[in-house]
Amino acid sequence: MTTVSKPDLAGFEERWARYRATRIRYLVGGSGPPVVLVHGLGGFAGNWRAVAPPLAADRRVIVPELPGHGGSEPLRAAPTLDPFAEAMLAVLDAEKALPAPWVGHSLGGLVGLRAAARRPEGISGSSSPAASSGGGARSSRAPRSAVRSHSAGGEWRILGASTRRWPRHFSQARRVTPTR
Repeated sequence: MTTVSKPDLAGFEERWARYRATRIRYLVGGSGPPVVLVHGLGGFAGNWRAVAPPLAADRRVIVPELPGHGGSEPLRAAPTLDPFAEAMLAVLDAEKALPAPWVGHSLGGLVGLRAAARRPEGISGSSSPAASSGGGARSSRAPRSAVRSHSAGGEWRILGASTRRWPRHFSQARRVTPTR
């Protein structure tokens, strides 16, 4: 089952990539260093309509639709998140946009972590608003207003930003280097 894609992002171009036999729809806008925005479960590229256009003022913003979401075809089989991560990496490969920071909402954040685990050199950092730590929304390990950030080769940091204000905090994020 594929969710229905809503109107596109203003000023963004629709493109298609292929992961194995699956067509993946994505939108691209702006120019400059790349940034990837991946929606959550049941979402589509238009979920980023308040965020993507302002970021496109000085970045190349790539907004893929997860397999089975928006205009993307569903995967034939996906027993883990790895095929979703590989599909998103196929989009970034097609755009020659690696390495790039990854911003994923909910499921999009979890897929970003899988992408970083599979190709750590390709994901320069990630921010995952509303990605569950496994403790549930009421858990102290998953504060609703926290934004988790991870840099390739780095460690987790809670930025403590409201997700309504994350674009400002995302633009101020810095690479975190682990101390040994």
